[in-house]
Amino acid sequence: MEKKSQRLYYLDWLRILAMLSIFFFHADRFFDFYDWHVKNEARNIISSIHISFFSQWMMPLFFILSGAAVFYSLKFRSGSAFLWERVKRILIPLSIVGYFITSPPQMYFERLTHNQFEGSFWDFIPAYFQGVDMFGGNFPWHGFHLWYLVYLFVFSVILLPLFKPGKNHKPSIVSSLSNCFEGPWRLMLLVIPLIIVNIIIDYNDLGFMRGTGGWDLFSYLFILVYGYLFFCNEKILEIIRRIRSTSLILAIIFSLTGLVIGFVIKPEISENTPILYLILTKSFLK
Repeated sequence: MEKKSQRLYYLDWLRILAMLSIFFFHADRFFDFYDWHVKNEARNIISSIHISFFSQWMMPLFFILSGAAVFYSLKFRSGSAFLWERVKRILIPLSIVGYFITSPPQMYFERLTHNQFEGSFWDFIPAYFQGVDMFGGNFPWHGFHLWYLVYLFVFSVILLPLFKPGKNHKPSIVSSLSNCFEGPWRLMLLVIPLIIVNIIIDYNDLGFMRGTGGWDLFSYLFILVYGYLFFCNEKILEIIRRIRSTSLILAIIFSLTGLVIGFVIKPEISENTPILYLILTKSFLK
């Protein structure tokens, strides 16, 4: 019983880190070069680098933590109790607060600043319920910044058969599968599905799918499963503890390499790119 009641405080600190990062991330979205709901007239390269870097880390961390939360929740709840908890803690707040309190002004300012609507906020209210966003209308099924809750609820429902332990304490399907990854190199194989998904997206010119936090729907689904898989198997957690320093160094190197490719070797140039940045880029390429 002591082990069951023990709290993993590092998960709390990771949640705090994730929430702080997403706060600064969205505060800086006004000033980068990429399209967004509302943009500042002046943009800068530092904000763009910050957004690109955190896009690689921020939402995967949220979904890993969510996968861990699913595992610990199902240790003490039945499948039906787990789904009811998701309805109370995710679906109901999303439906009431997300769709009817926070989203209307967000959609109004987006349409206003993109010259897609003229008039006051109260004039916009009837138009808010006309059609669905991304399909010619205005109602945001994704809940804007609450899209994460939409994904998390849907994933929780469709993946429950893989997460739910069987009768008589029989391990869940993912728990049984985790035994195949009890080794540093075998654990690295989990990156293959993410690579395949991103290759398919790029090959079919579906980059717009990365508009939610820099990653796509299917990558988030895999990452949520990985969060459960990591925490359901103590041997995997021990492997992660052993290789964490090496993995962190490699991750930083790869992340910086991605920034160099994206901002120096093959930069995305727009009319908002500073003249000095263009000069430095051209000099580097020469």
